[in-house]
Amino acid sequence: MRIAVGTDRGVMVLKPGEAPGAPWTMVTYGLSTRRIQALAQGPEDALFAASDQGLISRTQDGENWKTFAEGLASSNIHSLSLHPAEPELLYAGMQPAAVFRSSDGAARWERLASFNSVPSAGNWSYPIPPYRATIKAIRQHPQHPRALLAAVAMGGVIASLDGGLTWAERHQGLSREVNDLALHAARPARVYAATGGGVFRSEDLAATWQEAHQGLPYLFTQALALDPEDPEKLMAGISQQREGGASLVARSQDGGRTWQVTANGLPSLQGQCLTAMTSLPGVFAFGTDTGALYVTRDFGESWWPLRQGCPPVRALLGLPAKS
Repeated sequence: MRIAVGTDRGVMVLKPGEAPGAPWTMVTYGLSTRRIQALAQGPEDALFAASDQGLISRTQDGENWKTFAEGLASSNIHSLSLHPAEPELLYAGMQPAAVFRSSDGAARWERLASFNSVPSAGNWSYPIPPYRATIKAIRQHPQHPRALLAAVAMGGVIASLDGGLTWAERHQGLSREVNDLALHAARPARVYAATGGGVFRSEDLAATWQEAHQGLPYLFTQALALDPEDPEKLMAGISQQREGGASLVARSQDGGRTWQVTANGLPSLQGQCLTAMTSLPGVFAFGTDTGALYVTRDFGESWWPLRQGCPPVRALLGLPAKS
């Protein structure tokens, strides 16, 4: 069990400390000159990292990285997706909003121009500088690798059922500022969305959406993480406002129908923006833009520092196997 951490100064891979509640130990550290904004795990313990410099790197050991950029016309990569059924096939989401695809394990990339042909694309934007809509997350269906969902802030959810050849808007009833998406193999038609207007849930693969944020004190939701073993249990990172204000972590045990704030062991997150969440069996973790990293092993009954003194955190990825 390990967690990869993408930061403003590279990628760390951490493993649990020897004692419960002890800080996690750094296993590897690489790409220290790059701001890492997205992570993905590939086959045979491969780890992919994407940066704001338009570069995607791959490593097998966490220390030796090979970097690719051929065909990546955008300089700011915000999301990555790789499906285990087709390990050479990757998708990358950009700012300004665009989707790129690689069929050879990240060596070469092509832009999927049809993504920007949906009717609303001309109106996508973002309310703060640089005012460009961003692909915050790309998720592939856990059982159908050709089914893709892209979270656009601000543009809603855009979906493809044919591997990115054609796209359609799937945000009926949904806030257009979508910051994260979560799917679970045990509920293949269910999708959770973290948005600027709260948490939403779909039971028909994003065709329609319903509010799922009863009990949340703030609606601006930055990130989501699902329990790998139970699709009804999830956590959300919420904030008073888009750029932080005060941030909180909330948990739901009933698929998002009701929520409870969980803060035992956490310091005040005033002035911090919760930027990323991840989960492993029995573990949830989150990071912030000030470098705070916390973990829980009891679904939020208590929280412990994962590691202190980190650079600002931009991405987290649970690694069930050794990486």
